[in-house]
Amino acid sequence: MIPLFLKGKMDNIDINKFIVDSYKNMIFNNSTLKEIVECIENEDRIPIVLSSTLGKDRATVYSAIILSILSIPRKVIIKDYISSNFYRKEFNENIMKVFVNKGKNKRKLDILESILLAKYEYIDAVFNEIDKRYGNMDNYLEKEYGLTKRKRKEIKNRLLY
Repeated sequence: MIPLFLKGKMDNIDINKFIVDSYKNMIFNNSTLKEIVECIENEDRIPIVLSSTLGKDRATVYSAIILSILSIPRKVIIKDYISSNFYRKEFNENIMKVFVNKGKNKRKLDILESILLAKYEYIDAVFNEIDKRYGNMDNYLEKEYGLTKRKRKEIKNRLLY
């Protein structure tokens, strides 16, 4: 998102809707996410490292799916995501200062802030879209990745102590 922001391609869009839509688009027919799931299924392919430009969008969505595979409650996943604002506060403030010092207008700063923050509506949209399309997380994991309850239990037994 930052490259689009820097090129001015986000100036006239509803940034929150754009981010929500991008999060929702990451969870279906995503070859990278399928590979990540294959990695956690295969003991020889872990540990894995997740990263994204800011460490909060792709990494968030992918982590939410991994945590869901491990049966971490949705409320906990969302709470952890929101709490990342606390841990990213200084980082986000430093980025905002750079753009304030460059004389960016309020609209651009608002867009940047939406890009930097971990907002409830972003991660909630992921879970809501899964529920909308599949009814629940179990169905999603089985249909998108072939993860039966038995396979998920094996993964949990291997990865959690």
